[in-house]
Amino acid sequence: MNLNERISLFSSLGNIIAEKDNLTINTSFDRIKYSNPWFSQENILLSLSSVSKMLTKEALIDWTSKYDFKSTSNKKKVFIIMAGNLPLVGFHDFLSVLISGNVAVV
Repeated sequence: MNLNERISLFSSLGNIIAEKDNLTINTSFDRIKYSNPWFSQENILLSLSSVSKMLTKEALIDWTSKYDFKSTSNKKKVFIIMAGNLPLVGFHDFLSVLISGNVAVV
């Protein structure tokens, strides 16, 4: 998958997250709060809003244009250890690995 395809997929994800009436997200709050009581609905919505802004096509193109991702034939496995105290706190690390054409192991 080339960089343009990865940008397109992540911007599609951003569009889904940006939908305020997303049924899956709205019905998941109780389950999320049960799994991690530190995650309030307010913090989850704030994190989702921030991620959706990061995942616009324009933002992704602007960000990735500063790097050379042409050589992705030698993919690397990048191990990521994410903190669990804030919603989506490790998402940018995850995104960075995948957008660069490498493999994330979380």
